[in-house]
Amino acid sequence: PGAHLIRQNGHGMDDIDPSEVIELAGGARMEVRPTSFADGERICALYETLSIVDRHRRLFGAFKPHLEWCQVWADVASRGGFGVIAIVHRDGQPDEVAGEAGYAIRDDGDGDLAVTVAPNWRGWRGAYLVDMLGRHAGAVGLANLQAEVLLENGPMLSLLRRRDPIALGHDSGIVRLTIGTVGPVPTWPPRERRPRVLVEV
Repeated sequence: PGAHLIRQNGHGMDDIDPSEVIELAGGARMEVRPTSFADGERICALYETLSIVDRHRRLFGAFKPHLEWCQVWADVASRGGFGVIAIVHRDGQPDEVAGEAGYAIRDDGDGDLAVTVAPNWRGWRGAYLVDMLGRHAGAVGLANLQAEVLLENGPMLSLLRRRDPIALGHDSGIVRLTIGTVGPVPTWPPRERRPRVLVEV
């Protein structure tokens, strides 16, 4: 609501490095593009806007990540993953980071998903970023995105629940969920070697 896409680079699933510009209410524009090492400072600035509760939900601790941590996360593409950052531009005003999201490659071959949205930009932005990551993952042949989520993190659980997740495990107040990127049901991780049991109803 109150926003529409005004430019998209690439051609859907064939586009593995998408960037988009979305026109927002009041003349603002939100640019969504892949992250790079240089975005470390922007991501650190985003985390500065989070409450202790927000940081605990995102980082499983109340600490504020230092610049080197943010730079490594922003450079996730150099390790086979993918990240995006959403930057709001307003004429005559400093740019503002509205959110960021990304996935790293897990040992089992799936993507490990994380998303952060600034407090004053929450609503549809988190879902938008997750969908963008899902499209990219599907385009490069990554069938599933997993996320470890605190059971107290209602917003993230709700976001994933709308994408028909499967719970892979629970441990001490944490649930590990997986969502599919190329079909309605997630597949087995490509490097999963444990015995499998299929139950159909």
